[in-house]
Amino acid sequence: INSQVEGEAHETKAMDDLMKGRVRPWFVIFECTMCLFLWIVFAIVMSNKYGTSFMSTQGGMNSIVEGMFDLRLYGPECQDYRGQIWRWTTYQFSHVGASHVLMNVFMVIMLGIPLEGVHECWRLAIMFNVGVLGGACCYFWTDAHTPVVGCSGGCYALIGIHIADLIMNWHQKRFRIPTLVMIIKLILIDILQYTLSYDDGSKSHAAHVGGAVAGLIIGVLVCKNTHKKAYEKWIAIFLGIVGIILIAWSFGWMGAQHDGPLNIFEAADGQNGWCWFRQVYNKAWNPNAWVCVRCGTMECIDEMNLQQNIMTVSTAECAANGFYYDGR
Repeated sequence: INSQVEGEAHETKAMDDLMKGRVRPWFVIFECTMCLFLWIVFAIVMSNKYGTSFMSTQGGMNSIVEGMFDLRLYGPECQDYRGQIWRWTTYQFSHVGASHVLMNVFMVIMLGIPLEGVHECWRLAIMFNVGVLGGACCYFWTDAHTPVVGCSGGCYALIGIHIADLIMNWHQKRFRIPTLVMIIKLILIDILQYTLSYDDGSKSHAAHVGGAVAGLIIGVLVCKNTHKKAYEKWIAIFLGIVGIILIAWSFGWMGAQHDGPLNIFEAADGQNGWCWFRQVYNKAWNPNAWVCVRCGTMECIDEMNLQQNIMTVSTAECAANGFYYDGR
């Protein structure tokens, strides 16, 4: 478990500084307090307003003005939200239910305090929020449709930062092997949970992947490196270039979309962009069942709203049955 280190072990110094009060985990305290406080206050308000269960109600900054602070590119009637850049970070301060916010707070505490003890408050604040932004960038081209809330992008960035910390300070880590094993277990558990969970179309994992990648890249660039080696400089240069390319790709993809958002998987399948969907019953289309339709323009929406029998529907149901109409 204990490995030989060069100089003073980072864990020893971090623990000593934290225990003696020379370092306080101010960012971890701030992030957890904000997430918990905002969720509790607005979950109470929203559950009373809509008569829903407190434990499963969405609450947070997005409840101040509903739909204003979550991560999304288009509104429910195809309003273009791409210029509302605050969404790219403010989505971290809203959560859906107690389990969502408590799991994220647990991850911030468990993964964040050891990092803040070594790399200080300002570094961790920068790296965490770069992870949140990285989650948004990944969302632009791998999802683009599902409204997203939660600080999971930052939480998964902490995993990436831990990996970066091991890369840049391998020989200064006394517990590098247990740390590596823990990270691998967290990743495997998340993959298993994703594989086994039922996807009803209301969840997006884009922020998880984007946050982890962004955390790795910014961690290599920003983490405190007490024993610099020549190869570490080349790793930092390489990952810095990769980061610039990914940012340019994400914003370029988002900006290039017209007539509704389109993710890379839909583009590869030859589909059109869309930002509105419903189910319609029309005997001329299908006399035996309702069919799903979707649109990416106001002209298409206006045409579909002329149908006599039209209702909302879940994305999961439409994904399972396909779309009868996928027009512009």
